[in-house]
Amino acid sequence: MAIKEIVTDSLKYPLSDWKKILILGIIIFAIRTARSSDYLDVTNVVAIGILLIFAFIIGFLVNGYLFRILKSSLDDLTELPKFDNWIEMFHDGVRVFLVGVVYFLPIILFLLYLMIVFPENLIFSGLELNSLVINTLHSQIDVFILNSVLTLGLFLPTIEFSYVQLILEIIYPLIVTPLFLMALTNMANYDDGLISAFRFREILDEIKCIGWMNLITWYVVVGIIYFILFFTVPALIYTFSFQFNMELVNNIVGMFFSLVLYPYLYIFFARAVALIYISE
Repeated sequence: MAIKEIVTDSLKYPLSDWKKILILGIIIFAIRTARSSDYLDVTNVVAIGILLIFAFIIGFLVNGYLFRILKSSLDDLTELPKFDNWIEMFHDGVRVFLVGVVYFLPIILFLLYLMIVFPENLIFSGLELNSLVINTLHSQIDVFILNSVLTLGLFLPTIEFSYVQLILEIIYPLIVTPLFLMALTNMANYDDGLISAFRFREILDEIKCIGWMNLITWYVVVGIIYFILFFTVPALIYTFSFQFNMELVNNIVGMFFSLVLYPYLYIFFARAVALIYISE
């Protein structure tokens, strides 16, 4: 299957069932709402911690459903999988998270190091330090690490730039993300536990079958499309709504992101990952 066919199929795939997009969107909206203590006007530290833990746990359902999309796409199914057997979906989401933690452990350790050494400089969207930990970990895992490069680049500490930062915040994610995606798909394909995500020779053989250049081209093209949709749609909404109350517009855009745009992009990306894996 050519890159063009993969992209076309993946863009159409989420639109096959708007009901399932909205179900996924409701879960994402619950996660984003629980993460935002400012939005909920919650100031109690214990309450904020409980909300963040809730968001962290529910996030496994999102990753579990995306993993289910991988499995159904590998089975050549053209419809979105059902939202059923929630325990299994949660379990799959935990597996995705654990694999992600292993593949991106150097970044996570580097972030923890920065938080310990430079706690006063780590500020991201006005969030307190305690919420940054969970938000960072989740943004690493959300949509199979696609947001990792963007997220890491947004809260660089105000310290002198170093080659370590360049490697761990930009180069490492760019190199490891495709390998991680193929590892997840390999786990979905064989479905024999976490071990299949770490059979590196098997995963590299799959990539050789796909072709390194094909994989890189796919990675760039799908990434560009993802970010174009991510930024263009909200920009258009803001452009045509400047005469309205901006607080209302911000709330509408936030709802649109959670209920429609995020689930669409996540499903699109998961489908594209599965299709490139079987493209050979």
